[in-house]
Amino acid sequence: LESVVITFCPHPRSVLFPADTDFKLLSVNKEKIRLFEKEGIDHLVMYPFTHEFSRLSALEYIENFLVKLFHPAYIIIGYDHRFGLNRLGDISLMKEKAQKYGYKVIEIEKQQIENNAISSTKIRQAIAGGDIETARIYSNHNYFLTGKVMNGYQYGRKLGFPTANLKALKDKLIPGDGVYAVQVYLEEEVYKGMMYIGIKPSFNDHFERVIEVHIFDFSFDIYGSEVEVELIE
Repeated sequence: LESVVITFCPHPRSVLFPADTDFKLLSVNKEKIRLFEKEGIDHLVMYPFTHEFSRLSALEYIENFLVKLFHPAYIIIGYDHRFGLNRLGDISLMKEKAQKYGYKVIEIEKQQIENNAISSTKIRQAIAGGDIETARIYSNHNYFLTGKVMNGYQYGRKLGFPTANLKALKDKLIPGDGVYAVQVYLEEEVYKGMMYIGIKPSFNDHFERVIEVHIFDFSFDIYGSEVEVELIE
């Protein structure tokens, strides 16, 4: 059988709670695609999430969405997955309808590390606090930022340590302020470096939060280039 991963675009929370501008994503669409490619799935479906779609009942979600569009032999979902209007659908309903529609349900049980349940909320909290190690353990991969290199004030270049000013992709969760050891991926090459996230109070009135990456042993002009920065420590 061919594997299919279904995700939604935009994130349902941004549609249902548009006023919550503080909510940021662990992986934006471009990054999701790369992560799923690494896992070797056959098909990634990024389905448009709208207010109309959110009003599907739990049964309509199974019948008119999952079964009608995908004809699944197996449906793999988490133990606490909820779906449909007011989140009334759950894994019990999914199993109840399995025989009627000819699919089998595979349940992903609660994943725990040292008796702590893994959740995206805990991963977000760790990243926001700069706790990269906990985030890596809980998500099973290093956190990374993807973004475009922008023109900056070039203070670092004048001091002999040029930095790339990174504009991260929209809605991406930015780690807590601090200095990080990183690996930088640029056009299939990998470089070691360090990244600073925070304000620059030493330079007059530059109190805007920045993301600056110094790539070791690197002297090429990469303004306008898109880079991926993997946080190591």
